[in-house]
Amino acid sequence: MLPIPNLDDKTFAQLIEDAKKQIARYAPEWTDYNAHDPGITMLELFAWLAEGQRYYLDQVRDDHIRKYVKLLGTAPAPPKPARAVVRLLPLESGASSDSPLVVPARTKLLLGEIPFETEEEVTITDVSIAQLITLDGSAQIDQLESAGHDGITFHPFGEAAKAGNSLYIGLDRMVPQGTLLSIAFRMYDGYPVPITDPEIGETPFDATPPNRLSWAYLDNSGANHWTSIQPVVDQTLDLSRSGFLTLRMPDDAAMRTHFPTVAEACCWIKCTVINDDYELAPRIDSVMLNTVSIVQQEAVEDRYVGRSMGLGNSQFELGDRGIVADGLSIEVREADGTWKVWDRVDDFDASAPGDEHYVLDSGSGQLRFGDGQHGKVPPASNVDSVRASYRKTLALQGSITSGASGRFVGSSNELNGALRIEMLTAASGGAAAESVDEAMARAAAELKHLTRAVTDADYEQLACRAPGLRVARAKALMLEENAVTVVAVPYSDQPNPQPSGSFMDTIARHLDRYRLLTTQVRVMAPQYVKVMASVLVRAFSGYDSSVVTGAVEEALNRYLHPLEGGPHGSGWPFGRTVYLSELYALVDGVTGVDNVRRLQLFLISGSGQLDEQGNLTIAANALVYADRHEIEIELPWSGRLTEEGAFYARFGS
Repeated sequence: MLPIPNLDDKTFAQLIEDAKKQIARYAPEWTDYNAHDPGITMLELFAWLAEGQRYYLDQVRDDHIRKYVKLLGTAPAPPKPARAVVRLLPLESGASSDSPLVVPARTKLLLGEIPFETEEEVTITDVSIAQLITLDGSAQIDQLESAGHDGITFHPFGEAAKAGNSLYIGLDRMVPQGTLLSIAFRMYDGYPVPITDPEIGETPFDATPPNRLSWAYLDNSGANHWTSIQPVVDQTLDLSRSGFLTLRMPDDAAMRTHFPTVAEACCWIKCTVINDDYELAPRIDSVMLNTVSIVQQEAVEDRYVGRSMGLGNSQFELGDRGIVADGLSIEVREADGTWKVWDRVDDFDASAPGDEHYVLDSGSGQLRFGDGQHGKVPPASNVDSVRASYRKTLALQGSITSGASGRFVGSSNELNGALRIEMLTAASGGAAAESVDEAMARAAAELKHLTRAVTDADYEQLACRAPGLRVARAKALMLEENAVTVVAVPYSDQPNPQPSGSFMDTIARHLDRYRLLTTQVRVMAPQYVKVMASVLVRAFSGYDSSVVTGAVEEALNRYLHPLEGGPHGSGWPFGRTVYLSELYALVDGVTGVDNVRRLQLFLISGSGQLDEQGNLTIAANALVYADRHEIEIELPWSGRLTEEGAFYARFGS
């Protein structure tokens, strides 16, 4: 932000002295500068007024800064509660599968001595996952042990996630008809490119659902007869992120044996890949039942905070800090004794004299009403006339590590005899309310964020910020007049990452919010050019030929990689020519390589052209990749120098 000048930089004496110096210029006949002169008295009066005016102009209070920040389209962020995931397990004397136990939303519990509340309603049964099987083509893979160990992940549909591959979840007993079965999927998220979250202050935006999975259950109409079932809630977006998936169990589900290798009968649920256009095959860390998300907050109901004296700008202290906006209600007693809910506003600037408004500082818990001109004054009362209901959070202090013991409290205390609480993840994400200075610093940083796409770099940066996706790279090209074509590359473990239709649609909808009115935006997949190198190198004596071969092939594949290759290691540049000279230098630098005897490029697939020097030129929207090469190694038979007549043996890859 711009530096704030010091306006109050002169004292009263300095103002008088500066004014006296101007007398000779504007009134040369004025010669008496003593204090008894009426003119000097007038100068002293104006100097006093100027000093006071400068002082007040130089005072920038917090309410001024709040207004400036609001003009920039933001405000100090309220406190954020920490969140965690727990599993609620029935005790031996607890709920059975015939009578599932429903734990309502906002159920109170303690982790250690920290208060929490459940965020959603969850149905608890003593059903457990007995089988977890992946059917990858004709291969049957038991995943149950992998899903039960921390740090071990598995691909539910195989590493390629091809169409037709399925994940079978076998429950050890029937789930009562109509029960909402919530399955928590915790996905692996340790990739170099994370899923992009919306920027602070950005309008909420949902990625296009991929619609790649179908769910079904094994019914009782006959052997191997599956009936489709639609999830009630799918936070995972077809197993592309962690979240809860809820199914309403039907009345015709069956307990059957389905796989010859599994002797026990199960209640089977099947998830099948419809079309194999995953950018990144799903990878699961754990699958669990009876789990629920909890939030670190505590409800306060009908707290009386004081009585109104009928005066303007009255203030009250709620007595709590860290007020959460969700569930906040301020009521004022009317003259007839009834209670009425007033509305919260950021300030009283737009409030009329009769508007029942209030302002609340979430961080300090200070409540303020209007002055009768801007906002109504609460009527005078002889008893407490202002009461509040809200939720409070410990913010950052509510962040605790996993493993804390839990118990239900308050009206939910009887659940302790039916359920035990197992903390699965650490409580994290808590943050204190922003100070005015922090909000001002964030507003200054947000000014640097793109709010309009004009240049090619703007489109590329915004494409990589598309919420809900892992966008590894983007390139903006002017292929048509008044149209921008954005080539998008998703993060993938494949050598040539291909974006799906939903991936490109999400980016297109995201960019449409930032484009200029007259500019058309198109999103397309990159063209891939597959290359292969034929290399003959001479290795130093003492190096194993297979080791040198592997090192050369790895170096070539990494250098010719769309995401990790190129001269700077940030991905092969779009449209850049592959020069043989660079490949010579690359191979020559591999450990164990004495020199490069021959190197030649071959075009395997895609559009490209080899020039007379053997360099490969590609289109502006194209990238190169490789997955195998022909490598031959020459090793000396003996340790004698070449000029002494050493013989060499040639080994091919």
